[in-house]
Amino acid sequence: MRPLPYVPYGKALEGVPHVFVDSLRTPFTRLELSHWPGNGTPSELKADVSTQSVLGLLALGQARREELLDGATAVSCDHYDVDGLLSVWSLTAPDQALRHRDLVARTAVCGDFDMFTGAEPVRSCLALLAAEKAIQRSILDSAGSLTVEDHTGRLFAGVLEAAPDCLSAPQKWEDHWAQEWEQIDRSRRILRARPTAITEYPHLDLAVVEDEEEPLHEWAVHESTRALSVLLLRPDGRHSMRFRYESFVDLQSRTVPARVRGDVLAARLNEAENQAGCTWFCEPPSSATPLLQLYSESSVPAPSAIDADELRRLVVQYFVDADAEPALRWSPPCPLVFRDAGRPAFQGDRMKRVARIGAQLTDGRVVEVDTDDGRMLARLVDGSPVVHAFLCPHSGAPLSEAYTVAGTLVCSWHRSVFRGADGAHLYGPAGCGIAIRAASLDGDDLLIDDSTAG
Repeated sequence: MRPLPYVPYGKALEGVPHVFVDSLRTPFTRLELSHWPGNGTPSELKADVSTQSVLGLLALGQARREELLDGATAVSCDHYDVDGLLSVWSLTAPDQALRHRDLVARTAVCGDFDMFTGAEPVRSCLALLAAEKAIQRSILDSAGSLTVEDHTGRLFAGVLEAAPDCLSAPQKWEDHWAQEWEQIDRSRRILRARPTAITEYPHLDLAVVEDEEEPLHEWAVHESTRALSVLLLRPDGRHSMRFRYESFVDLQSRTVPARVRGDVLAARLNEAENQAGCTWFCEPPSSATPLLQLYSESSVPAPSAIDADELRRLVVQYFVDADAEPALRWSPPCPLVFRDAGRPAFQGDRMKRVARIGAQLTDGRVVEVDTDDGRMLARLVDGSPVVHAFLCPHSGAPLSEAYTVAGTLVCSWHRSVFRGADGAHLYGPAGCGIAIRAASLDGDDLLIDDSTAG
């Protein structure tokens, strides 16, 4: 296959027909190869990690491969991680990627799922992480203020150059990864010697791990259990629970139950916690890998006053309850795009005319409007008017630069995805939805439903 050049996500990618990997498509994407929930990866190429989908494309016959590429002339990705890096690299160096297909795939699985997948791919993954750190330092030392996209582009360019050595000769980076390799190896030896250190509850997709004074390495733990919710009981009382990434992505190798809501579990644990000034907190279930932990007033992990056995009992009982109560579970919306989502109901007698902008909206413009909730933005989503928040709740990016994909609104800065019908957060770092005001057009007049204000 012809190599595809890497083009950084951002302005340079506008108008360029491309393959978009490890994320959701942009307006100029010809082929999407991703394991994100709601991905548009062709069914024949779906896989557990995005790199496996790319390798599957490379292995196809030329005619089918070119059909899927649909004239793409570049490859891009909007964020950096090992899976994204190896997905991009495999398309920039397809012959090398195919020659080392198993190593590349297992290295990507190791990096994305934090799991020991064999000595060779783990060392390659550690080498890639070492190269990433070195290049990150170089970027920070040499550059002034950079946008997220510029920083990510430079990081990709640097690690793409180092990737062949990281894969074929990871020992070149051994000074940087030898200590972590020893931690992984020690943890694997302990877990082999102490099989009772992990108690599995297969019907709940839960594992409880009795940790060591020197913490077990997460990669070794994940190798030792198929459970995608892992409660770690620490000797010092700083217990935690990790919801693994596999429970978020569009996993193909097995059926994954809906993720238990850790934020609701945190609320229950706070009712039982007697450690003064401390709070159990878990990131929202829409996060990639939510972590449940007890934090002190200074926001650092704190030892719990709940006995380890009692904590185990409370967590197991919550998982049992979640089997009977759907509200205690969450799963990524699939697909993320809603082609028939409907609109918020209107209260006909409360419609307020706010602007004569119908022609501007029809021309594809995004127009700022003043509402009782302050300034908002009006646009058409799938042909229907939508009035939504001015800023993305993640980092205050202007949503005037967002674009629409099949009923959703995608922030162009960090790719948070919101449902156009009601503003619900579907994916990305925002962690919450955006305000949406029900709207309609009466000729050239934009009407907003006052009943949805506030």
